[in-house]
Amino acid sequence: MSGLTNQEIKKIVNRYIGVFDGYLSNFSYRTHADFYPEYCDLDVDPNQYEGTTRQRFITILENSPPHIQAKIVRGVLQRFPLDDESKKPSSRTKELYDELLSVVLRLEGTSLSIPQNEQITNKEKEIFISYAWGGESEEFVNKLDAVFQTKGITITRDKEDLGFKGRIKPFMERIGRGKAIIVIVSEKYLKSENCMYELVQISKNGQFYDRIFPIVLNDTNIYKSAQRIKYIQYWEEQIEELDKAMKTVNSANLQGFREDIDLYTEIRATIADLTNILRDMNTLSPSIHTESNFEVLFNAIKSKVTDLPTDSNTCRLTVQKPASSSADVTLQQFIDNQLNSNEQLAFFIKQIGLANPRQDYTKAQFEAYCNIWKSLQALRLVGSELWDKASKDNLVKFANQLRDTTQLVYENSIFFEEADYSQLKSLLEKFKYFQIGKDKLIRIRSTEDIERQEKLFYSIRINKMIAEQIARNEHHKTEYENILDVIRSSFNSKLSRVA
Repeated sequence: MSGLTNQEIKKIVNRYIGVFDGYLSNFSYRTHADFYPEYCDLDVDPNQYEGTTRQRFITILENSPPHIQAKIVRGVLQRFPLDDESKKPSSRTKELYDELLSVVLRLEGTSLSIPQNEQITNKEKEIFISYAWGGESEEFVNKLDAVFQTKGITITRDKEDLGFKGRIKPFMERIGRGKAIIVIVSEKYLKSENCMYELVQISKNGQFYDRIFPIVLNDTNIYKSAQRIKYIQYWEEQIEELDKAMKTVNSANLQGFREDIDLYTEIRATIADLTNILRDMNTLSPSIHTESNFEVLFNAIKSKVTDLPTDSNTCRLTVQKPASSSADVTLQQFIDNQLNSNEQLAFFIKQIGLANPRQDYTKAQFEAYCNIWKSLQALRLVGSELWDKASKDNLVKFANQLRDTTQLVYENSIFFEEADYSQLKSLLEKFKYFQIGKDKLIRIRSTEDIERQEKLFYSIRINKMIAEQIARNEHHKTEYENILDVIRSSFNSKLSRVA
């Protein structure tokens, strides 16, 4: 991979940072030394080199390998933002910023590709990110931020957008009101009063599930109740520690401390519910996000913040009638993927009775709903086969389809409203009960075959057990068919054009 060219280094130094009286912008020798660990996460000592700050900066940049150069240039873009008017050269433009960002991605080995139909150009839309500074969390956020910038999304971050001497609390409250907030959950996050204050603010402003896009880092234990209790214990300990300390001084000298203990108490009161919601959301692992270049997260946020379509191929739904007449298209063809994508959508729209599809949803969103519906229908069909004949082969088919459908629901949970997702989970739970009931019925009948030959006495008792199990199975079958009707109505309402 090639490093920076001489021309690129000159652009960075002269045109973007700016040179004044031979020195690099407003860098002093001290602030230049602080720049590398603070903005680049690098252990570089410019005092080992001779010359002005400009000469030292160029020497370091020229002698660094590409991946280090990438960190330095990224640090420059953060240290000298476009809205910083202090010693800002007129050549520091948005076009040059984008060009240097492209250079960074080249140095990092990431190709910059911004399809026009993937850009979110409405600057009034803000995407916030809530995370704990430093370590793995910040490193992950930096990667995410870089990828989103290549796709036309600017993420609002406290470290970059708050500004020197900016008031932290109002900014955190602004995050809490955001329409879309990426939450990077880590061990440090759940024990940080600032991070938890942001999470509480998001919750207080309502639609918590709908507005957050969480990613849970590997050091975080929220999926087992015993582990989540440790976070509650932590905040109880913080309350107790601060309360004891406050009792050692005169109450007249506690301005600001009472607010802290109130915050700790509020965190303690809400952390159980909030982490319970987070653990129930399919957030995908950090590695899946990075390996997919954050594609799922990007699409979900794009659909959340983009009110107007930007391209007919990606944002407006174009439905093509199936080549066969609708009467000829069967549910089995739909399930077996024997139709093209537009025909699939047309059949799905007919299935849920959608008369006027909304135009502000992307085709990908419609396809997410369509794929879920298709999988649910496939599960219903194999369930009917299992109902008609409780055999081991049919039970295996049902179990496999249940596994596939459950996975699909979890993978696409980010596209759905909380009520829809709750209904889907309830439906899958009914399917699971149905599977258990059928398995039990098969085992009872196997017992019947063996024992009929041994003792006729058992036949009356076993027949009663079979009748009871059939009744329970029928109840579960009816329940999940009823829920399927509810889902159909919910999908219709969600995907209909708003009058």
